[in-house]
Amino acid sequence: MRRPPERVRPAFTSSGGYRIDWRAAGRREGPLMSEVWWIVGRGLLGGLLVMAFAVIGEMLTPKRFAGIFAAAPAVALAGMTVTVVQKGEHQLDEDALGMIAGAVALVAYCAVAVPLVRRVGALAGSLMALAVWAIVAGAGWALIA
Repeated sequence: MRRPPERVRPAFTSSGGYRIDWRAAGRREGPLMSEVWWIVGRGLLGGLLVMAFAVIGEMLTPKRFAGIFAAAPAVALAGMTVTVVQKGEHQLDEDALGMIAGAVALVAYCAVAVPLVRRVGALAGSLMALAVWAIVAGAGWALIA
């Protein structure tokens, strides 16, 4: 008779067999669960910072400046905070370089998207601008890798 895995507790039934109590098996803490909690923490911290930056943006006049305090800086700060706590400053350096490359690619996307959308339409212009973003982001990744 095969023994059940160590982390699963068998419960004997009246018919003489046993069934596995999967609720007990789900309570274990392993590398996958700790990674899930880091992701949940990152999302919660990002959400809190997005709300804080949204409040700052609402208080500013004129409203054109509110875009400066949009979600991207808040999510970047939350991600960087969790990264430095979880993995240390060396990993934060690498992540920050990736964020810079992504920001440059986003600026390139925005710069070409407006004229392309006006010239060839929304769908085609957006797809062409997305290709520009991919090229610039790939070049940035190649430079920092």
